[in-house]
Amino acid sequence: MGPFPHELTTCVGVGLISGFAPYLATIFVLSNLKISPNLNNLSLPKLAICTLIYAALSAGLHQWWFAIRGLDETGSFNHFLVMLIGDVLGTIVLVGLIKVGLDLLKPSRPA
Repeated sequence: MGPFPHELTTCVGVGLISGFAPYLATIFVLSNLKISPNLNNLSLPKLAICTLIYAALSAGLHQWWFAIRGLDETGSFNHFLVMLIGDVLGTIVLVGLIKVGLDLLKPSRPA
């Protein structure tokens, strides 16, 4: 894909998709995976499924938008796959950082 066009409609669409994809994934997950809204029954396999659902939804919507906007060399399965892998890896890094941060906030136990 060449340089990203700085056209307002394209940029607003990307921003809306970036903001609403996690929200849509949350609605889908809460209604279909039997995860409670406070996440008290979230397990590692369910977290992996949530990550894949979000990544697929985000990558799919972005590639659909790029194809609709007529951007060069976009909208193919290869572009979707690259964006999916990037979203999954980014989510893993973010969840890992949050986990480390939460572990650092726990009070240490005296030995």
